[in-house]
Amino acid sequence: MLMPFPALILLILCHFIAGYGILTLFSIRQKTAITIALSLILGIAVASFIPFLLQLCYLPLTPGSVFFSLAVASLLLGIPAALRIKKEGFPAIRIRSFRIHAYEIPFLLILGFLRIAETSPPNPVYIPKFTNWRDNQFNGGWSTPDDTDADRVRLVTQTARARNPNIKILVSLGWYAELVQAASTPQAFATELASIVRTYGLDGFDIDYEETDPPPEKMTFGPAEFIALMKAVTQELAKVTPMHRPILTICPAMTGHLNKDVLSCFTYTMPQSYGHGGNGTTVAAYEDILKSYKTIIYGVNGEGVLDDHSPSNRPDDPTTSVQGMKKNGAAGVFSWRLDTDSIPTWHLPEGDAQLPTFAVANKIWEMLR
Repeated sequence: MLMPFPALILLILCHFIAGYGILTLFSIRQKTAITIALSLILGIAVASFIPFLLQLCYLPLTPGSVFFSLAVASLLLGIPAALRIKKEGFPAIRIRSFRIHAYEIPFLLILGFLRIAETSPPNPVYIPKFTNWRDNQFNGGWSTPDDTDADRVRLVTQTARARNPNIKILVSLGWYAELVQAASTPQAFATELASIVRTYGLDGFDIDYEETDPPPEKMTFGPAEFIALMKAVTQELAKVTPMHRPILTICPAMTGHLNKDVLSCFTYTMPQSYGHGGNGTTVAAYEDILKSYKTIIYGVNGEGVLDDHSPSNRPDDPTTSVQGMKKNGAAGVFSWRLDTDSIPTWHLPEGDAQLPTFAVANKIWEMLR
């Protein structure tokens, strides 16, 4: 028996609305033709799942109940889609491939920095800890009991997730010397890191891989120790983020102890390939290790003062990095760092003139869209 034509049109419409709603929830944007095709495919997947859900809930499985449930699901999924269409119109964004890149969401926010603390004898271990180092180092110890690193992580995490529920937030460990210490007691470090990730509702871990101070003497560190640490971190974080693999990133400004096996422990490799402040780091050096650009994210240094006469103190133009990323099919582009992105001036007195304008981050986003 053939389905009546009006019912067939309604079914196709429900498939499209449900599928487009899923694309909207994950902020996936394609050319119009591809969006329509993906929406219909995802809608069919939703429709296929509904009978299973009805059976699971011990509800009668009839044409009417299935059709009604599909209509309800389509309406619910269609709400964010309708809001997006009202705001932006139907998308016709052109990208070069079907593979979802990091920049298409955009979904990584990395907070820094964790430092290393040594526990008390007789069996001291090295664990990650928030120490308010940034305030005490740069702002004359202005941190107050109600404005600590922990307070700021909670505030930024809450604000970011309210704006973008799909965002993935990582916490970063700086730097090489601290990494060497962490690798000397990998399980203790990983266990405490997992506790921090759980406490603040984070999604993963980053390492700022650059040498600022020499590591402690007599500590053995190489690829084997690095891999052992990352295996422990992966295993412990997987217990905290059971719905997805923990996101692990490394932001290197040197290649020492980095081979393909080490970099393969990370979701993304993010070289500090900055126009200024990156110590001459290039993306090519890490592509040479990985033999692929697939997991590499190009770096841009958005930190800088707009009215400074020295190019070394002004923010990067992201054009070169974005073009290189597109040409080589890399995973995306990141900007260091948002809280000092394109500050108008650094002249006293302090005030709104020292607040970031996010000019570099906004330009990256517009170029990638």
